[in-house]
Order: sequence, then structure tokens, then C-alpha cells
Amino acid sequence: MKTFIKDRVVIEAVSSLELRAYLLAQGWQIQETILDKAIVLTKTEIDKNLILPIRRDLGDYALRVSELLSTLADIEARSQISIIDDVNKSGFDVIRLRM
Repeated sequence: MKTFIKDRVVIEAVSSLELRAYLLAQGWQIQETILDKAIVLTKTEIDKNLILPIRRDLGDYALRVSELLSTLADIEARSQISIIDDVNKSGFDVIRLRM
């Protein structure tokens, strides 16, 4: 079951820097930059482009991030909440120890 986030506050809290780090770690590549407003990313094995807004002060930031998360949820076949959780962790190194 997919869960879609409609809360603007939750969407606006998603950092474009962390989202960019997550996408690059998942194999997405920067194709072009649209002025200082957005980045277009592509993935070789997927025939889709993602547009990542890079400025929160743009009026459609939340809408564009929501669209990006919706597209990622379809591509990765998982919920937007799960993706946001991974995005939020993308800025941290995880070390697991087992005894």
C-alpha cells in the first residue's frame, strides 16, 4: 500500500541537499541545471527525468518535491514516507556493530 504525503509542512521540511545526496547514491546523474532553481537528474536504466528544486523560497517548492517523491515512490515501489526516511538518513554515516 502506498502512502502519499499531502502535508505541505512535511514536504517543505525535505532538504534538497539531502534529496540530492540520496538520488546520487541511488545512481541518478545530474543531466543539467536550470539556472539556480532546479537540477534535472536521469538514470540510465530508467526512461524518466526527475526535476529537483534547489531553492525553498520558490513558490512551487513543495509541489515539485511532492511530484518528485511521487515519481520515486512509483519507480522504487515503496511509500513516500519510506523514501523520506531514507533521504533524512542520507546525510549520515551508519555504522553497525555486532558482537
